[in-house]
Amino acid sequence: MSNDKKTPDPGTSLISSTVVTTENGAILRELTEIGLDLALDDELLRKVPVIGILYSVGKTFVSIPDKIFAKKVLRFLVGVGELPEGKASRWIGEMNDESATREFGERVLTVLDAFNAATKAKLLGRLFRGLLQGRCDRDEFLRLSDMLGAAYESDISYLVQAFESGLPLGEDGDEVRRLIATGFAYRPTNKLGDRISEKVQPELSDYGQRFLELVTTCE
Repeated sequence: MSNDKKTPDPGTSLISSTVVTTENGAILRELTEIGLDLALDDELLRKVPVIGILYSVGKTFVSIPDKIFAKKVLRFLVGVGELPEGKASRWIGEMNDESATREFGERVLTVLDAFNAATKAKLLGRLFRGLLQGRCDRDEFLRLSDMLGAAYESDISYLVQAFESGLPLGEDGDEVRRLIATGFAYRPTNKLGDRISEKVQPELSDYGQRFLELVTTCE
């Protein structure tokens, strides 16, 4: 006898986890209240769709790498937060392709797994929230995700703090040089006759501006 029932895959389940049903919303709020470290040892964790699927494919969340990965996934979902009902569901419906949903979810999981700091996962969730809201498209989301992955956590913190405080980036320093290297900022140039010189004061790149708009404002 054949079994036509499909086993949910982690990629699709991650996307499904962003759809805030009444149950999912309650789980998300409870996870936030009790703290992610405590949640990793709680049965509540298995109720999150993507975590439940990862349990079923052999993740035990006993080893340190598995616990770190679970924390990244949870931080991502906290970053996405609760959207108006149906927002995520409509976006998923617009993809209109099960394999595309799976592949996109797997890409996001791969980005999460590669992060060298779990705190980046919440910012990725903010970017994904912007995608679900139609504030950015998939290509921009993936580009900004790659930039986030390439940057140092401390540099991203510096960037966000400067932006929220209304302060310009510093004229120089390791953080500024690395932010320029990862595409978040650049040094404008002046053309004087045949000579081109760099201005001292760096500025946000277009992608850097978009990144900050998406991660610092939640509509």
